[in-house]
Amino acid sequence: MLSQKIVFTDEFSNVDDLRAVFSPEGNFMLVWTDQIGKNRQVKTMLVSSSGEEVTKPVQLTQSESNNYNPNLAIDQKQRWHLVWREEDRKDFKLYYQQFNHLGEIDSSPIFIDAVNTGSASLLIREDNLYMVWNKGKMSLRDKSNNLFGTVINLQETLDDIEILQLTNEHGHYYYHPSIAMDSLGEIHLIYQYNLKSYGSLVDRTYLGDFSNQKKKADWIYPEPISSF
Repeated sequence: MLSQKIVFTDEFSNVDDLRAVFSPEGNFMLVWTDQIGKNRQVKTMLVSSSGEEVTKPVQLTQSESNNYNPNLAIDQKQRWHLVWREEDRKDFKLYYQQFNHLGEIDSSPIFIDAVNTGSASLLIREDNLYMVWNKGKMSLRDKSNNLFGTVINLQETLDDIEILQLTNEHGHYYYHPSIAMDSLGEIHLIYQYNLKSYGSLVDRTYLGDFSNQKKKADWIYPEPISSF
């Protein structure tokens, strides 16, 4: 049951991509995109468990490009972690940024990857942040969309982030990756596999173990995965 309505944008806003993540204390971070001038920008704010503003809405991106698909996670120290896509001259770049427990910006935006990147999924286990996304090649010789990921140790500096290519198949399409953790602490990767062959289209849903960084996952078909 909705106990109260919180208005966090003005009546002329064009809000999209809204996400919310709750902390153990009940506070929650909101992130969304809004049309600012000619471009979509990412905004954030922190709201208390009682529905009061902890921080005013902050426009995070100031670029002359469109920004899309923000996603959030929170770690054991109540720090917030944000990832989003920026459209730059018909390319999509992936960026990452940290906030402290008060929702205040704690780091500069960090470039993760480029070349037609898709939206990223985030998960935190202990001091490690797991991030997975898809990106595609659309050249005449190579039309494919593969999965990539990284594991960031939150106790270390973020200067050198290693990118892992989880799939590497020409002419195959991997979409909508998502990661989740089971009750044993194992991290699993779910994604849609899409193979175009001789005019036919095959869709499969895969479940893999990302914590072991397997490049090929056991596939489950045709039953969809609805829970862990």
